[in-house]
Amino acid sequence: MDEAKRTLERVKNFHYILILEGIAVGAFSGIVIVLFRLAISKAEEYMAILREFASHRAFMTAALFFMIFALAMLCAFLVKKESLISGSGIPQVKGELTDRIETKWYRVLAFKFIGAAAAIGAGLSLGREGPSVQLGAMVGKGFSRITKKLHTEEKLLMTCGAGAGLAAAFNAPLAGVVFSLEELHKNFSEEVLLSTMAAAITSDFVSRYVFGLAPVFAIETPEMLPLKYYWIVILLGILLGVLGVFYNASVKKTQNMYGHIKDTFLRIIIPFIFAAVFSMVYPSVLGGGSNLVEGIAGGEFMLKGLLILLVVKYMYSMLSFASGAPGGIFLPLLVLGSVIG
Repeated sequence: MDEAKRTLERVKNFHYILILEGIAVGAFSGIVIVLFRLAISKAEEYMAILREFASHRAFMTAALFFMIFALAMLCAFLVKKESLISGSGIPQVKGELTDRIETKWYRVLAFKFIGAAAAIGAGLSLGREGPSVQLGAMVGKGFSRITKKLHTEEKLLMTCGAGAGLAAAFNAPLAGVVFSLEELHKNFSEEVLLSTMAAAITSDFVSRYVFGLAPVFAIETPEMLPLKYYWIVILLGILLGVLGVFYNASVKKTQNMYGHIKDTFLRIIIPFIFAAVFSMVYPSVLGGGSNLVEGIAGGEFMLKGLLILLVVKYMYSMLSFASGAPGGIFLPLLVLGSVIG
């Protein structure tokens, strides 16, 4: 009787329990993603210093190439040891939520953190949003396993963690909630909504406490777009939709080409070779490109420069993502969209 009473009491208070658990998962996910963003930032900072020295001292060029090669070796080693960290990680999270795959959360958490930070820090045209989603989901799964939750509750906590990861990656809690509900859990129940909101808001608080209240993309708009020009926005949306379809097809084609390369190291080292070359001749295309959006909005590029940037960034993003190196595709797509706009 006592056991049945406790079970009924838990069912009755399940909403409140999930909200509290969502807050806990959001806090832990926020801490992980903050550390992840700091790791990427430091890696990019050190690589920029190396590039600066390499431009003035020939022997530092060898040091730069050696560092990129070492990071390529590290990524290849991690992907070979744990194949589920390759790419953005979002398909893996979906697979686990639908019981198609099973991951060791602590292993994926550690390997994805290091691998994605190394790949993005080395200069591959990848984003942090996909890895942040997978890292957050693994935090949710780890919390569930440590506290011995039921399988259904574990899925809810993974959804909370995924939304919290995206929220902390871009300081965008609403985007984290919508993404988790629409793309991952595909369920708008009260339990999922409240717990995911609690997780996303908490992780966003942690992120903003460390990085400040400024948005990720600080774009100044001196004046609003006049209503008479709104038809241009509609045309731009249609153009971007068509180009998006073409981009998806191009990525699939590139992935099929990479599929003929069976060796993990050979497959992953290809974008790193381009990273080494671009480090010397065209560093603007390196990394996810969040700084590029502000530069483009500030008018730092002429039309010819924008066209070159669009073509090179487009090709480099495809080569980077399709290789299977740990990293997302969303941030480079945002940059390409801003260039087209």
